[in-house]
Amino acid sequence: MPSLTCYRLRSRIANRPVGDFHEAIDGGALRYVEYGPIRGRNFTAHVLVVGSAPHEPPWARFVRVGLDDIDIPPANSPGALLIVEVFGCRCRPIRGTGVGD
Repeated sequence: MPSLTCYRLRSRIANRPVGDFHEAIDGGALRYVEYGPIRGRNFTAHVLVVGSAPHEPPWARFVRVGLDDIDIPPANSPGALLIVEVFGCRCRPIRGTGVGD
């Protein structure tokens, strides 16, 4: 199962108001593609997808120890950030930092 981490975005960060979730994202040099907004009855969602350059998989060096002539194609490791704003719902606070907590 993929890793999942949940965060609650506060209305203020570093004592400054956050009017839009874009103000809370610091992607540095990462480029992402944004999908949305997706509007439901009581929510609005956005998905931000980050691609990565093809690279050698981390396990490739281990496999090559015994198999010099193996052809291992480059891998790509995309990531995504799902942002959901919920309206009119008394949601319980998020506890823990991910799946299995």
